[in-house]
Amino acid sequence: MKEKHLVDSLNQASNLELFRLSILIERLLADPARIVSVRQSLTLGQYVKFLDSRRGELREGMVLGMSERQVTIKELVSRRLWKLPYVAIESESVAAMRMQTPMPPPAYGPADFCRGDQVSFEDRYARPHVGLIVRINSRTATVQGNGDTWRVPFELLRLVLDAK
Repeated sequence: MKEKHLVDSLNQASNLELFRLSILIERLLADPARIVSVRQSLTLGQYVKFLDSRRGELREGMVLGMSERQVTIKELVSRRLWKLPYVAIESESVAAMRMQTPMPPPAYGPADFCRGDQVSFEDRYARPHVGLIVRINSRTATVQGNGDTWRVPFELLRLVLDAK
């Protein structure tokens, strides 16, 4: 019922009002704080609900990968892979489903990575970094990217599924 009332209200708005509203919505969705809040509550293997923009319905899936701007989700019913912006995930469901399905993070070690692998990780400020592994130690990997070098524990590293 709320959607019908909203659509009726939007149908009565002028083109200029709709355009202003679309700009405002784009700004709100691009707000880094909004994206970071969703990213911080997500973990690999977590079950979430997301919006299928083509059909306008919520679907359920499992998080397979996270990059700077999008998340890769495998839909539970069709087993199809979705690459979606973080704002397409229902934030209430993230917290609720995390409580229902606590999954321990996978235990990664030196055997899970090779020299030359492209990996990503987040620093202590939740900023994403992508780079190549140039050296593997017993507890950390040396990662080079964007002219910087980091020693990163294996627990924080994630293989990059798609370099784009």
